[in-house]
Amino acid sequence: MLLVAGVVGGGLLVAIGLQRAPAPAAPLPPASVLAASREAPAPVATHVPSAPARPSVPGPDRLLIPGLGIEAPLQGRALRADGDFVVPGDPRVVARWHGSGKPWGPGWTVLAGHVDSRGEPGALHSLASVRPGDALVTTTGDGQVLDWVVQSLSVSRKEDLPDFPATGPMGLAVVTCGGPVISTSAGRHYRDNVIVWARPAD
Repeated sequence: MLLVAGVVGGGLLVAIGLQRAPAPAAPLPPASVLAASREAPAPVATHVPSAPARPSVPGPDRLLIPGLGIEAPLQGRALRADGDFVVPGDPRVVARWHGSGKPWGPGWTVLAGHVDSRGEPGALHSLASVRPGDALVTTTGDGQVLDWVVQSLSVSRKEDLPDFPATGPMGLAVVTCGGPVISTSAGRHYRDNVIVWARPAD
């Protein structure tokens, strides 16, 4: 399946097209976790606790979620002329996007990847199992390591994905699909997006 995002009314819209017999639904975070996060789905933190020690230093352009055993390559993507943002066809690869074209700077860097593809788990299949306080690790193209701490999770309908401003405090938003499969004029796709919001660790 193909994960696509387009800029619509200033926001990044993520949709998914299904290519063959998908699961009837993709994982969502528990209601209790979402309820705890609802007051501040994209918080501006003045202090974030240090991330737990990472097991090893990854190579360049990688995403690690040590608690879930996730390690995936990152691939920078630009918006197409029609405003769509296409995630790599390889479900093991996670796309990286920043509104200014300069990831890891001020504002939100967005990572988006498959929850599954052609019946196989994608790189972010278990993203809904992340919890506030968990550690994320990313690396830049030159191998610089950035440690992050998850602050909250949210779920939004495809058409209601929030904005990811390219200004303000540095943040990381990791996005994949979730919820039941629905049919629309654009085809069959998962109804929701699962978003993990993180800030740099001290």
